[in-house]
Amino acid sequence: MKKLLRNIQLVFVFVIGLIAVSIATGWTVVRPGELAVVRRFGAPLSKPWGPGLHVATPFGIDRVDLVRTGAPRSMTIGAVGIAGPDENPETGEYLTGDHNLIRARGVVRYRVADAIAFGLAGDRVESSLVRLADASLARSLARRGIDASLRDDRSLIAREIESELAEAVERYRLGVRVLGVDLTDARPPNEVQADFDAAQSARSRRDERIEQARSDASRIQTAAQAEAIARDDRARASADRTARMAHSGAERFRKLVVELRRARPPTIVRIYHDAMAELLPKVERKLVVAPEDAVDLGLTGAEPGRAR
Repeated sequence: MKKLLRNIQLVFVFVIGLIAVSIATGWTVVRPGELAVVRRFGAPLSKPWGPGLHVATPFGIDRVDLVRTGAPRSMTIGAVGIAGPDENPETGEYLTGDHNLIRARGVVRYRVADAIAFGLAGDRVESSLVRLADASLARSLARRGIDASLRDDRSLIAREIESELAEAVERYRLGVRVLGVDLTDARPPNEVQADFDAAQSARSRRDERIEQARSDASRIQTAAQAEAIARDDRARASADRTARMAHSGAERFRKLVVELRRARPPTIVRIYHDAMAELLPKVERKLVVAPEDAVDLGLTGAEPGRAR
């Protein structure tokens, strides 16, 4: 009887110890910037655990995976250097739309958006992202020639990869959000690097000359426009002055006509005198007549011998 009682006590102590160990090992600490994805009997709970101290169901009923959600993550796609002994020699090589080879490398920045989906995806998240981004980079480079890929379209290529990758992670429920893609390097294969450098230098000199020609053309055009405006202003001023003088002459002529109709002989004499006063200063030779000599003023309509 005593032996039976002792065995019962040992079993009781063993069960209590087992329960205590299970409870002790079931404690889970979730740090700030982390979420805990709990799978109970293999099915994930609808809501992950936030930062703090939690107790999971023992005996393997609950499986807890900690997911770091606070800090952004990054990964590299492609390569530009020489492949290592354990790497595929074609790693980082892509075919452009004009059937040239190019070596490219990019960086994908992302962060966890859905902790449950990310936890269920497990280790395949990054490998899937690498394959999806690499395929998107290959498609983007295949749409354009090597010159555009090396120079002007690098930012456009990065945006295309970002857009396609964002759609892919939603479609495959990887639980991440793409923050951005940077095409950090793009260059031709090492075997033809020198030839491409020479071509790049020639294109740079061509672009400099084109830019200089555009600058000279803009400067000449600006000067020509300023000269045209100045000439137009002078022409307008001259035309305005000529028009005012013509109006003034016409007005003077109308007044003379009125005076001529009112008093013809003195008006003709005044016109004659005014004409002589205007013409004589322009004549180098002058005729001086003594006061007692008579001058024939027949042109003015005066009687001969009466005017002096």
